[in-house]
Amino acid sequence: MKKILVMLIFLFFLLQNSFAWNFATHEFICEQIYQTNKELNKILDHDQFLRGCNAPDTEFNDQQNHHCYVARQCHVIDTSKIKPNSLAYFSDIEDCVEGSYFDCPAMEKFEEYIEKASENNFSFYVGVSTHYFTDAHVPVHQTMGEDYWKCHIPFEKKIDDNLKSGKRSWTVSVKCEVYFPCEKVKKVSRKCDKGYNVDVIYSYKNIVELIEKTDKTLSKKLDLSYESDYSHLLGRRSTGFFTLIASRIVNFFRILIDFIKG
Repeated sequence: MKKILVMLIFLFFLLQNSFAWNFATHEFICEQIYQTNKELNKILDHDQFLRGCNAPDTEFNDQQNHHCYVARQCHVIDTSKIKPNSLAYFSDIEDCVEGSYFDCPAMEKFEEYIEKASENNFSFYVGVSTHYFTDAHVPVHQTMGEDYWKCHIPFEKKIDDNLKSGKRSWTVSVKCEVYFPCEKVKKVSRKCDKGYNVDVIYSYKNIVELIEKTDKTLSKKLDLSYESDYSHLLGRRSTGFFTLIASRIVNFFRILIDFIKG
């Protein structure tokens, strides 16, 4: 009985850590935004912002609001026309409902917490909203029915591992059978009968593009001018956790100097 209980606890925490972008990926995205967007940097508390970036997983125990289905399937997809890194953004699918969201609680939560940020706990809730916005853009959060252990977890773990390595030139690819939602009954989306065997592809460049998109959206929502330049992330020097550690050291000394100055 004790062994079963231990296994259940282990699986619970494993599922928690693997439900969305992994912790390192969320933190990497938020750290880059904090360090690059000078206007946000001035008004955000660094630690509270980073805490919020993983709070839906670590504090809210939210296992329901991470997906974002772009549109329902209205006809068979020609998989030969799929462009790399655009798995859920087939133009023919979006044409079905004129590009609108079919079921996207991740973006709904983004809007909710951006609104909360204007009321209190500003830095924390901006971090939370950033988490949900980036979750909406995980390729395996935009399809349904994929094998969680063979597709979902390996995809996100590969990205996490590459970011930790500090490399800037990488592409991950995981073969998955995916489905699109065909109908929605109340709050539950049901998948179509036909599945597609595709390579889910994502690269470091896609991460940088997502960081830029997230930053622009945050800036617009918070009425800030957008002047961020992320070209430094595409250079040859390594990044990832080494950059995170360095930035935290710099931030520590900045706080220390402010404290000494009184």
